Amino acid sequence: DSKVAVISTASNTVTTSIATPGLNPSPLALSPDGAQLYFASSTNGRVYSIATGTNTLSATSYFVGNNIYDIDVSLDNGSIYASADGDDKFGMVNLTTGVVTLFDTGDQPYGIVESLNGKTVYVGNVGSKNLSVFTAATLTFTTNSSVPQGSATSPVDVTLTDGISPPTGLFTGGDVLVEFLDPSSVVI
Repeated sequence: DSKVAVISTASNTVTTSIATPGLNPSPLALSPDGAQLYFASSTNGRVYSIATGTNTLSATSYFVGNNIYDIDVSLDNGSIYASADGDDKFGMVNLTTGVVTLFDTGDQPYGIVESLNGKTVYVGNVGSKNLSVFTAATLTFTTNSSVPQGSATSPVDVTLTDGISPPTGLFTGGDVLVEFLDPSSVVI
């Protein structure tokens, strides 16, 4: 039974479920304005949305690639970013035009995050053990940045720091926090 459950944070109970027949939704990303919940289908490589005000699944979807590992919504609510590790692609969906643009990344792109100023998008690549860095406004590739690591580690997820010291197993570089596959062998 494929569905998304809505859970009340006040009571920690499921208040409703939204059917997503055969889509197996994972991962999920809430738009910054809270109006849309986006999810990737593990069965067809597409990204879908649910209107949070009505709990309605949209009929519109966007193909990004096989094995979507992570999705993120731009701070201006204008784009969805997705990593498709099955195709070694990073995708951007322009929500105004519906156009999907795909970019090559390193091997096995996983985690995605947009910088707090909205100018840069980072993609953690597990297979090539690096970060792909993109300029958000033009979505042009900037660089593949290496991350300090032991020989057996790979960046699994990326997130933004808030100035707090990172826990063991994480590397912080500027405003990016990288979680590694094997935290015990990280060199910080």
